Formats: sequence, C-alpha cells, structure tokens
Amino acid sequence: AVAKGDAAAGANPATKGARHLLRLALLIGISAPLLVLVGAVGTKLGWFDWRVGFGLLTVGWAPRAAFLGVFVGLAAVYVAAFAGFRRLWPTALAALLIPLATVVVFGGFRGAAESVPPIHDYATDWREPIMPSPQLLAARGEGSNPILADPRAKPFPGRPEVENWADDRVARIGSEACPEARPLTLAAAPAAAQAQVRAALENEGLTLVTEAPGRLEATAESFWFGFKDDVLVRIRPEGAGSRVDLRSVSRVGVSDLGANCDRIEEILDELRG
Repeated sequence: AVAKGDAAAGANPATKGARHLLRLALLIGISAPLLVLVGAVGTKLGWFDWRVGFGLLTVGWAPRAAFLGVFVGLAAVYVAAFAGFRRLWPTALAALLIPLATVVVFGGFRGAAESVPPIHDYATDWREPIMPSPQLLAARGEGSNPILADPRAKPFPGRPEVENWADDRVARIGSEACPEARPLTLAAAPAAAQAQVRAALENEGLTLVTEAPGRLEATAESFWFGFKDDVLVRIRPEGAGSRVDLRSVSRVGVSDLGANCDRIEEILDELRG
C-alpha cells in the first residue's frame, strides 16, 4: 500500500512540479561555486584573463548567483516543508545550504580583504628599495604592475577609509600594515647567507628566476587562479655577517589580501630557523 502511495505521489502533477522547482533551485545553488571553480581553473590555465576569471566570474557573478541561490533555496525548503513531499527534503536542503555556504565564504573573503590595505608591494627597506632586473621585468611581461622606487597607493572605491589615498606612499602604508617586514641580519658571510636564502626560497615553494652575487629573484604562484608574485632579495655584508632585505610584489591587481606581507614573514622565519 505504501509503495502504491509513493508511486501515486510520484505521478501527482504537483509532485512533479515541486521536483522541477527543486532541481532548478539546486542548479542555481551550485552555479556560484561552479563559477568560482571555472574562474580559478580558467585563469590558471590561461583560458582567459584574470579580469574575467577573478574580476567577472568570481567577484562579479558568483556572489550574485549565491544570493539568488539562497532566495530560491528558501523557496525550495518551503515547498518541501509544507507540501508534504518527504522525499524532496535532501534536494531542498542542498539547494539552500550550498549557496548559503558560498555566501558565508564570500563574507569571510570580504572581511579578510577589508582587514588589510589594498596594496600589493611590501619591502623590508624603502630607503633603498630593491629594483628588478631586466630578466625579471621580462618574466613579468607587459601589462604587469610596475615595480617603482617610490610607489603610490591608488584610491579604492567602496573602501571609505582609503578612498582618498591618492598619492599616499606605499612605503608608509606597508610599513604600518606589515611591521614584521624588517631587514634580517645573519651570522654567515654573504656567500653562505645567499645559499641559506636560496634554500629558504625553495622551501617556501618559490621558483628561482635570476641569481647573481648578493641578489636573488624568485616567483611564487598561487594554487587557485595562478596569481604570481615576485620576490626580490638582496644580501650585503654587515659586520661579520650579512644583511638580508626582501621585497615581494604582485604582478596584477590592486590588493593582495596581505599575501606579500605574509610571504616576507614566512621567508624571514625560515631564515631564522
């Protein structure tokens, strides 16, 4: 009798309509994380520019799809709850929870973005900043962010506290936001210190681009989107040991979400042992 009842319910036009609604809700719900995935993979593989993969698909369309998914997911739960369709509950919950989780992730992403200044260039020495070699500039390619001796911050729409940042020095902003980025003195002589630095860069997963006495340049690539940051290192004698200075700068974008500051700290920690 129960089986016949379930079969009859499956044949009910209202049940069929509800199932179609829930399937549509689930499709909308998974569209947001799918947009992020396509944006991340496509950018990393070079299918399209980062402005499309990150700026349009991930930051532009995915949050809107997530909020729409939450709204439609609530409607799906309502249908499942009040229409008596017990078999539809798993689909209804998935249609709501997937976009809701995506909204939460985007909220955390936005909070992280607003907790750091929207800059992408950090250094341990702004009085005598490390400048890139021609080889590194060639590796960065045309259209990359310039690496300047005294870069200036740009206004950032939507961030009231930094909307009037025009012409403010990145050196001041970065020094306040990343106080741990300070020169490091090693006990080893410059040649031995350079070997230590090279090993530290490799341990942090960076790819060496150039090396000369007292100087190294390496590139870090993010797992998602394949964003690349370049690390410039200078080693000079200081007393019986060596002074190590670092500079880490993104190739594209305005804000790095603090990634370059974190990288400098991690390399310094690696060198300290």
